[in-house]
Amino acid sequence: MKEQTRRELVRALEAQTKALTELARAMAERRQAFLAIDPARSLQQSEELDALASRASEAEGRRAEIANQAFREAGLDRRARWKDLLRKLSPNDSQVLTPVIERTRKAATELRLEAAVGADLLSSSSRAHEGIVRRLVEGASEGPGLYDQRSRSVSVEQGSGRLIDGRV
Repeated sequence: MKEQTRRELVRALEAQTKALTELARAMAERRQAFLAIDPARSLQQSEELDALASRASEAEGRRAEIANQAFREAGLDRRARWKDLLRKLSPNDSQVLTPVIERTRKAATELRLEAAVGADLLSSSSRAHEGIVRRLVEGASEGPGLYDQRSRSVSVEQGSGRLIDGRV
């Protein structure tokens, strides 16, 4: 592998690792804000998440571009695995790339884990709120609460068309 390609690949992997780590951290903070029921913090973090996700996507694109070049230079098809590339490289190149690839892999795993935890949290929250909304809707079918002039509860049939003071 060319020295320049190796350096660019290391930089791209490090940039991707940083972007993935920051995105996972921001997702964890948003999850904590969600659990703490802090809508202002949660909304602010939505914008930050969008920016971090965009940066992570750009880093992934750049890394993929340079990785494709590295695989071509090593005479490998891009569908080959990173292990295949490391075996083809010189010991020095392999020694430099291995820890960087592992850090990136670890950051991606942490991001996937945080995404899964967040999805599970949203799913369980949705199921819980679905029950609450259903009960509210079912309760709403009974109609609005009506009261007579002595503030006693009156059924819908008895109070139909009357205002709170009992007059039509």
